[in-house]
Amino acid sequence: TLELAALPLDVGSSGSRCYDDVLPGQSGLDESFVHLSKLFDGISRYVEPFRNFFENLLHPVYRVTTDVYAYMFFCDFINFFIMVFGYWAFGTGGSEDGVASYFQKNEVPVPFLIMLLAQFALIVIDRALYLRKYILGKLIFQVFIVFVIHIWMFFVLPGISQRSFVEEKNLPPKLWYFIKCIYLILSAYQIRSGYPTRILGNFFCKKYNYINYFLFKGYMLIPFLYELRSLMDWIWTDTSMNLTNWLKMEDIFANVFLLKCQRRAEEEYPTPRGSRRSSLTKYGLGGVMLFAIILVIWFPLLLFSLGNTVGQTLLPHDCTVELSLGGYEPIFKISAQQGNLRQLPYDSWVRLQAEYKSNAAAQAFLANYDAADVAVVTLNGNSTAIWTVSPPSQEALIAELRRSAVPLRLSWAFSRTVDNTNAEKVVSNERTVQLSDEHVRQSLADMLRGTPNNVTVPPILPRFLLVPRKGKSDVIRALDTPGMGPYRNLTLRLRTGAFNNLSARSEWWEVQEFCTESYPYPFLREEGSCTDLSLVVFNDKVFPQALSQLTGYGIAGLYTTFVLVVSRLIRGFMAGSAFSIMFDDMPNVDRVLQLCLDIYLVRESRELSLEEDLFAKLIFLYRSPETLIKWTRPADQQPLA
Repeated sequence: TLELAALPLDVGSSGSRCYDDVLPGQSGLDESFVHLSKLFDGISRYVEPFRNFFENLLHPVYRVTTDVYAYMFFCDFINFFIMVFGYWAFGTGGSEDGVASYFQKNEVPVPFLIMLLAQFALIVIDRALYLRKYILGKLIFQVFIVFVIHIWMFFVLPGISQRSFVEEKNLPPKLWYFIKCIYLILSAYQIRSGYPTRILGNFFCKKYNYINYFLFKGYMLIPFLYELRSLMDWIWTDTSMNLTNWLKMEDIFANVFLLKCQRRAEEEYPTPRGSRRSSLTKYGLGGVMLFAIILVIWFPLLLFSLGNTVGQTLLPHDCTVELSLGGYEPIFKISAQQGNLRQLPYDSWVRLQAEYKSNAAAQAFLANYDAADVAVVTLNGNSTAIWTVSPPSQEALIAELRRSAVPLRLSWAFSRTVDNTNAEKVVSNERTVQLSDEHVRQSLADMLRGTPNNVTVPPILPRFLLVPRKGKSDVIRALDTPGMGPYRNLTLRLRTGAFNNLSARSEWWEVQEFCTESYPYPFLREEGSCTDLSLVVFNDKVFPQALSQLTGYGIAGLYTTFVLVVSRLIRGFMAGSAFSIMFDDMPNVDRVLQLCLDIYLVRESRELSLEEDLFAKLIFLYRSPETLIKWTRPADQQPLA
């Protein structure tokens, strides 16, 4: 107080003089700071709610953690297959046949591969965030995929596929988006609640019953899923184990869990000691397995024996016949299409069966076919192509005919429309006879010199032909009779003429066969049936698309692949258990299971030294049969601690 009283009274005035001496631009600078301060205050007022939201989200006062990762994975898993089988709706040029069309062509579109890899990468990233319990990373990942998905689904995809998202037929993208929305809801709930402090074991290993047992078995059967999960868990989990020990630990836990489910079922459904197994169990379980094994053994033969019953009729749409003499230009070529290649009438089919009713071999052959499987081919006797052999070649042919035997070759080919079946598109064959008769060869040579006569050649034209699914079109000998062989004679004649009285003249060959009402086809009683060449063709049925992949291997292929593989699987299930009795028949696995859970617990608590000690104890337990027997005794026989 005394010091204050001693101060000069003009302090205030001197202070005011100091403020009066401020530079002229200082006041404008102060005003700018004031405006900036107000601007920052205004921005802070709007940013503060966002900052508080993220602060409360990432660092709440209290949090009840939850674990919905398994459901999120199921959503991504379902979306993966929606994208595979519905790719036609996710890109340009996609076929509604789905992924099967690409597998048949052995082609994979690059956009299709990129989409699948992106979907797979999202699953891996989500698993990594889950194992690291990284909430901030999960939040960033959530915001990123929300923006990317909506930009892709509502802007990019409609422009690429030229389909609006709301189109009625555009179902796969809608279903994919719906499942993804469920995933985003679960993901947001996971972010809000936080990851669990301890992630112990598999999702299917929470309870010990038959449902969890079979679910876990199914999980183990999915190719590479167990291996991928084990590797990702080892990479993104803090542990003192190397990869080999980690895989040992996972394998031990899987085996112990399955044993625990079995022991729990035995406790809940006990079997009285010394009682025989019921007939229901024997015929229910054993009978089904016996029937399955017998079915596998006889499946290939059964499948192909029913081929003409469950198969589909496939008639050819084109038949081409060529006749050539030696190695020269074909002398006769004709094709039958449309009206000249028709199905055998049903009344003719009935007469055909009646004609061979006393022939057992013929009846056995005809039993495999119906009227719809038989086609009648009508061929014009005049060649559709002129004979354009050069004069020197013609002279060489004449000389060869007069000198030695010349081969006469008849070839035939059938073309079919093959759509998603294992049948060949073109089936063909040929027959060759040697013109050894000197009189026939001399007559042909004279005809080539200009003598107008007919020449009958040895039997070469088939009566009945078989068009199989694959292979060559052979002659049917089961329908031979004493008076009718498998082949017929042909009569050849070289014709010469001009078109519309033009000066240029052409040569072509005319082919005829001997034909009456009773030969060669007494069951065909149609007017004009003897004016042209005729062939009766039996066509094997083809398997439907669903069975084409199996039948493509053939009988031998199915036995060497399918049957042998299944037999190895069954043998592995029914034999070889003697070496694993010590580990598969533990009467009480509670203590071993608890040791495994303790290892998981100390690992999550980052007690890595204790993790090593407990794992060493588990390994010693499996290396010491005597100790393992003591640990796995029934509860009432356990020694007191």
